Amino acid sequence: MVLIKDLQDIQSVTKSVLLHRSVPQTKFYIFGTGRCGSTLLVGLLNCHSEISCDTEILSSYSLVPKFTLFKRVYHCPTSVYGFKLLMYHMTDVHHMQSPMGFLQWLNRKGFQVIYLRRKNRLQHAISLVVSAKRKVLHEQKSNRAVEIKPVHVAPADVLATMAKFEINYQSEISLLKTIPHLALVYEEHLASSQQHQATSNLVFDYLGLKSEPVEAKLRKIMPLDLSQSILNYEEVMTAISQSAYARFLT
Repeated sequence: MVLIKDLQDIQSVTKSVLLHRSVPQTKFYIFGTGRCGSTLLVGLLNCHSEISCDTEILSSYSLVPKFTLFKRVYHCPTSVYGFKLLMYHMTDVHHMQSPMGFLQWLNRKGFQVIYLRRKNRLQHAISLVVSAKRKVLHEQKSNRAVEIKPVHVAPADVLATMAKFEINYQSEISLLKTIPHLALVYEEHLASSQQHQATSNLVFDYLGLKSEPVEAKLRKIMPLDLSQSILNYEEVMTAISQSAYARFLT
């Protein structure tokens, strides 16, 4: 099944090249780790009339990820194309021997980079672990609000996720060291709805676009007070306080 799709992607891109189809003048990707606010940012940017931003187009394995990407690029209906690229797409899904090589290839192809991260590794890890337990990653404002109940989480799972995020963060910094990018921090740029327009304007300006009104399509489902999300809150906090990540409790 993968091979058939790969052949279709190659055929589509080859046809586009032979027909001399134009590509969007501006291309970009949102880079980071899962649960960093990237889906929210995609929704905000898609409010702009000149932007078409895909989500995780590389979240499924492909033998030819570059063709998978450029199939989308060639069929973009607007002057600006974007997509989400998360660390695990390169490391866990496609098992790339050189993620740096892939990012440098994107750079040569003219892709600009919006790097999005979260400061608080604890909040970040809890968001992922709790969402996985609930089997709910996002909730659309257009849907009827569903009661979100606290869940029991294993302290070991939280600590392991924090450790993985720490490794990812160091890898992200290393990968982007020589690649120009716009850096955004979830807590400073996206956590509050009052930040959304100013943050979007920052990105629009980076992409050479005029400002347009934005509105989030997602409803926030993770409260800042972690005790509202975790049944065994005290147990988890005790484990964190006795770990190398105790600094994130302050």
